[in-house]
Amino acid sequence: MMGPEPSRLVGESTAGKGGPGVRANCIVLGPVDTRMTRDYESEATERGLTLLTLRPWQRTAPEPVADVVSFLVSQGSRFINGTLVAVDGGLLSWLS
Repeated sequence: MMGPEPSRLVGESTAGKGGPGVRANCIVLGPVDTRMTRDYESEATERGLTLLTLRPWQRTAPEPVADVVSFLVSQGSRFINGTLVAVDGGLLSWLS
């Protein structure tokens, strides 16, 4: 659904180009509840509104996204490299 671009970007970044100790991962977001997405609702198409309101992937708060970022920059993720991490409440699995 999202195409090869994130995978290619992460792969190129992890192919020894970053130097020792450099890791590259990509966070793939679903709808996040922000002022921008709330403003978008007023202009959204019917299909877009449906995607924004379906369960279990209703918009997430920004905090779960921050939790994933915090983990990825911590020592706990030191062996995670070249990965796409979906923070979307299951949306990508439903769309595939």
